[in-house]
Amino acid sequence: MNITRFERHVASRKPVPVLMEPKKVQVEMPPPCLQVAPILKHPNKCQCTVTFPDATVVDVNLSGRRQWIRLHVHPSDSDGWIDTLFRHLKVVRPKTLMVSRYRTDFQGKVRVPLRLWNPDMSPCTHKLNQGDVVKCAISELRAYQRDDDERQCCGELHRDMILVRKSKKRARTTDVLYFSDGE
Repeated sequence: MNITRFERHVASRKPVPVLMEPKKVQVEMPPPCLQVAPILKHPNKCQCTVTFPDATVVDVNLSGRRQWIRLHVHPSDSDGWIDTLFRHLKVVRPKTLMVSRYRTDFQGKVRVPLRLWNPDMSPCTHKLNQGDVVKCAISELRAYQRDDDERQCCGELHRDMILVRKSKKRARTTDVLYFSDGE
């Protein structure tokens, strides 16, 4: 063996993989209502990306083409701010507020899914039910009128929601329970 002709072969060495670390994204909710001035240029629309105060989920449907949640907003300091929006839209303030969003955008692409967070901003796997208390954000509030009905209002639901408190009611099971004699 001639030492001068000896070469190192890199190909025979086994690679040592380096694990990739996932990037941690800092999640922030939009500012509360009182810190944002709404844009009131259009008579049927108020644009403002804000977080509403605590609200109780009255009804929820997150399946289908349109995801929606009906909320009962608790009394808070931001009631005057919310009343200003409803006066601009010429809508009588309802007891509940509907917030919704389409599952796809106008080009047919699927939107990012809704995210539910605990108050400490850690991810939550809880499925929203009636009676849960949440803080959800909207990006705009729109007024509309169907046929001879009075004007109604709907908010464009933001991606993130904070689960303040879970409902004490147990969710109903959808399985049909029955007894059989085995025949």
